[in-house]
Amino acid sequence: MADEKSKQFWRRVSEAWGILTPREAKILRLSFGIELYKTTDVEIAGLFDIEVSRVEHYRAQALRKLRDFSIATSAPSIVVPKAIEEIANLSPELLDRLRSHAQDLEKLRPDVFEKLVGELLASRGFTEVELVGRKQDTSADLLATKYIDDIGEHRYFVEVKRWKDSIGVEVIDRVHGAVTGERSRHGWTAAIIVSIAGFKKFRKCSLSDVANLGIYLKGREDLINWLEEYNQSPNGLWLPSNKAK
Repeated sequence: MADEKSKQFWRRVSEAWGILTPREAKILRLSFGIELYKTTDVEIAGLFDIEVSRVEHYRAQALRKLRDFSIATSAPSIVVPKAIEEIANLSPELLDRLRSHAQDLEKLRPDVFEKLVGELLASRGFTEVELVGRKQDTSADLLATKYIDDIGEHRYFVEVKRWKDSIGVEVIDRVHGAVTGERSRHGWTAAIIVSIAGFKKFRKCSLSDVANLGIYLKGREDLINWLEEYNQSPNGLWLPSNKAK
């Protein structure tokens, strides 16, 4: 009986993939790591000699077909990989996906990206990591505390940017002003700005000047390194809650 159910399952999977054109199927397999190696959109575009923007078009088209097929025939949902853009919460499975597909970082919803940064900080020894973007008494996206031996507790104002454009000095000025203005209320000792697109070259100050202000800049490569070094909590996630407060 179990063997028969298994055969039926894989028959439906085969039928679902069979509705795709060879190009759609190949792009989907490469995009979601179903092939033997992970492939970026740029690499896929090179394989098919098409614009990078067309890769997203074919992928979206293929996913639409699979979802329509799944709804119409009650085919198993496993044949329709959930688009990264649609994922609303952080999970160990999503973290595993991002560790092997760093190109998907840019596709995360902004709120999920904030949760990811919080989870990575928590895994690196930061305590009391909290999503505070909805609170009225702070401009921070995250609060993260870290205890340093012989010094004591440091409270970090964390700004998270999943912008497509690199961050300019105006954001640094705003964060510096917010940290200074909120210090008596929240006890901020320093700030961390995380930007997936990185930072512009500053004419009037260097990175060391920014660090001297107590502001630490973390870009895409830092995120990738954090993901590579990430160790899952025995309870699944380090964050105590997946909900913003």
